Amino acid sequence: AIPTALEIVDTVGYGASGPSQKQQQATAQACQQADVVLLVLHARNPARQTDLNQVKLLKEHFEKNPSLHCPPILALMTHIDLLSPALEWSPPYDWRNPMRAKEKSIAEAVLEIQAQFATFISGVIPVCTSVSKVYGINEWLLPALANVMNQAQAVAFLRCLKNEADRDKARRVFDQLLA
Repeated sequence: AIPTALEIVDTVGYGASGPSQKQQQATAQACQQADVVLLVLHARNPARQTDLNQVKLLKEHFEKNPSLHCPPILALMTHIDLLSPALEWSPPYDWRNPMRAKEKSIAEAVLEIQAQFATFISGVIPVCTSVSKVYGINEWLLPALANVMNQAQAVAFLRCLKNEADRDKARRVFDQLLA
């Protein structure tokens, strides 16, 4: 049976200099066990080259290991409440058809991330996770997760098959040693 429990793994963050080799390896290991990866990006921080490099390294890791499959990566753009106009916070927002200034700022930030990460991500989801302003989770994150569910389930299924095959190999080696 394919596990159905929700498990969230938060990998160690990194600064502007980017992740260390150890952090890269830990992230790759965590992603090997993931069905979906949420790449958390601050809406007002345009310096995303280290994040892009990390995603590229992650994709390279999976390309070098063809028996592994890269889970879909969703960019989670946080702190949308701080986008211009910063003092305005009156959801709901329709950033897909922006009319108001905040909606336009959200839409522009989403487009910027999409342009920067191009083919490396499955989508960009704007959210606010501030305690008194939580917004975007039910509206956009959950539907985005549902949209990548088939791909996520395929990744989980292939991982299970690989694990079973690896167990069978170990069993055969052990049986041969005993014989």
